[in-house]
Amino acid sequence: MIPSKLTLNVPTLDSSSNKILQQICSAIVFHCLYSLLFVQSKMERTLLNQTFDAAKHVENLADKLLKEYDLNDFEALRRKRLNELKERAEKESHWRKLGHGHYTELGDEKDWFVTCKESECVITHFYRPTTWRCQIVDKHFEILAQRHLEARFIKVS
Repeated sequence: MIPSKLTLNVPTLDSSSNKILQQICSAIVFHCLYSLLFVQSKMERTLLNQTFDAAKHVENLADKLLKEYDLNDFEALRRKRLNELKERAEKESHWRKLGHGHYTELGDEKDWFVTCKESECVITHFYRPTTWRCQIVDKHFEILAQRHLEARFIKVS
């Protein structure tokens, strides 16, 4: 139900992510109230009432979460996220040194075994140059190799 008197309890915070959350909650509530002024049908009004109730519920949950955290908690979360990003960058650098990110052809079985031992995740295409389906798979593996650095894409004839 829409209250006759609306008070919007969005906390004032310093963090940019919290300001974004504050703006989103405010925008949802504003949109619901604005829409209710111009809604004609009963179904639309019911849907907007439900949307408004959901927005208020999300706002209340966000308020509870933000009250639980203090500035030190946000700093700890920030440090943790920075460490995760650094670890990810180191992994990507290591993977690139091993040849990840490219779809390469290996010469023989010995190279295949060495490659499989070096990398955790290896995707191998055993192909024949004369088969047209293998050429289609090659085209897709070239695209996937660039998108998925965590896997090494190779082909063996």
